[in-house]
Amino acid sequence: MAANAGWYDDGQRPGFLRWWDGQSWSDTYEPVPQVPAPAPAPAIGLPPEATTAPAAAAQPRPVAYRFPSSTSWPNIEVMGESNYDAAIVAAIGKRPKVDEEIEVNLDAVLVPEPDNPYDTNAISVRIKGKVVGYLEREVAPLYKPHVDRITASGHLPTTIARLWASTRSTWDNSTVRLVSNVRLALTEPHVLVPLNDPPKEKYSVIPWGAGLQVTGEDKHFDVLAPHVTDDGRGLLLVTLHRGTEQKARTVAEFIEVRVDGQRVGQMTGASSAHYFPLVDHLEKKGMIAAAWAHLKGSGLAAEVVLQAAKAAEIDSAWLNGKPVTIPELIPVAKSYLVPAAYSGPPKPNGKKPGGGAPSAARAATGKPAPDKAKAKAGCGMVVAFVVGLAGLATIPDVGFVAAGATALATVVALSIRRQMAARGA
Repeated sequence: MAANAGWYDDGQRPGFLRWWDGQSWSDTYEPVPQVPAPAPAPAIGLPPEATTAPAAAAQPRPVAYRFPSSTSWPNIEVMGESNYDAAIVAAIGKRPKVDEEIEVNLDAVLVPEPDNPYDTNAISVRIKGKVVGYLEREVAPLYKPHVDRITASGHLPTTIARLWASTRSTWDNSTVRLVSNVRLALTEPHVLVPLNDPPKEKYSVIPWGAGLQVTGEDKHFDVLAPHVTDDGRGLLLVTLHRGTEQKARTVAEFIEVRVDGQRVGQMTGASSAHYFPLVDHLEKKGMIAAAWAHLKGSGLAAEVVLQAAKAAEIDSAWLNGKPVTIPELIPVAKSYLVPAAYSGPPKPNGKKPGGGAPSAARAATGKPAPDKAKAKAGCGMVVAFVVGLAGLATIPDVGFVAAGATALATVVALSIRRQMAARGA
């Protein structure tokens, strides 16, 4: 019996694990995680074509680092899906029938590729260990610092991908082709990773929810000031605690908000009522309630907006499941040591993308393919211009001049047509 699908050491790249799909090796590698843990079951009875049996990895596959808002609506377009039909079919489990549409939500991992021969800032999008596209070339640098830090910490930057695929016939029904679209649930880069470390106590993070303003931050600016960023925006991992305040005739209860164990504000009475059940639920389990919060501020003042689902919005999977925790990251740095991960075609003769590079290479840059429709429209405009001049040639007095212009325009049109054809128009 062949070994189960999983990440193993193939003996070819020290410090990396290679994906075994249950029958053969893939071209996908991941760095060996930095945290020790029990090794997976050893491989038994590999097929004869495997020259090196997957040895039991000394450490497990890296854990997923889920972005706080990974459950939000997929809004970031992935580029180059048409170059990865096989990976997309494998991700959805089958090839769609003609005109059948398949849409699924799957985990997607962002993998930085510092060895990408076309763009060292490139970030590939991988589902089930295989590349399905890239972040757009202009977008990737915005996410790179956070993706690099998570990867260098031994974790997998993970979010939800919406994958849509269908099979369409060509205009003359001579063949069929796969069409697909991949989108990622990615919020703005500055709220991907918290500015502070996870709590030292046992905790569980409340799912992301609509924003609610925290009050009284002005009294605790000394605690918030060290976390204020240069652009004035960031994400905090806060904890929620029951608090009381003596009023004239009653004792008011509220939710106190803390950062790194220090108070930074509280929720109003009405807002606090939505979180008392959550705090009490986790306290019975010996944990504290953690939550995401937006921080906005300057060198003079700061405000905190809680991003936590209310008790009535929590599902049973969270209530009865394992604690939701955040993997720890290495300290912030100007750059990070990220392993090589590029698995696409080599750069041909040192040429830049677009100058004869294959379509898969263009996809590896995260740059959209040329718009053939626009190219063809340009050809149509030139043809229309030529036809118009030919019509003028039939009019007395202007016929001689127009005829010469027609000949010149024809030459120009043919030249443009050849250039567009060379570009795939």
